[in-house]
Amino acid sequence: MSIVLAHQPHFANQPADVQMFWGYALLPDRIGDFVAEPMAECNGGSRNLAFISQFVEIPDDVVFTVEYSARAAQMAVYAMLGAERKVPPVTPHDKSLRAQFEAMIKAFK
Repeated sequence: MSIVLAHQPHFANQPADVQMFWGYALLPDRIGDFVAEPMAECNGGSRNLAFISQFVEIPDDVVFTVEYSARAAQMAVYAMLGAERKVPPVTPHDKSLRAQFEAMIKAFK
């Protein structure tokens, strides 16, 4: 598990009574060594948790892109807030003739 505690405030307009940090784990569904519960059940009364970045699965998207991370964050925030906003659609890069042509050229280099 890794937890990042950045200098506060992390965001320019972050309220003084809000602390922000992030973390991740490789096996969050596994029973812990010290606490006999999966990580998702170890909330300790925490609020406003969201899973973002490359640690979620988004259908038809490609992991490790900026768009993927931004889309995951939007999906989490909109769901948590009950916002009636649409997340931008996944760009079908694999269908682009330009992308296919460039991939073919690189494959022969």
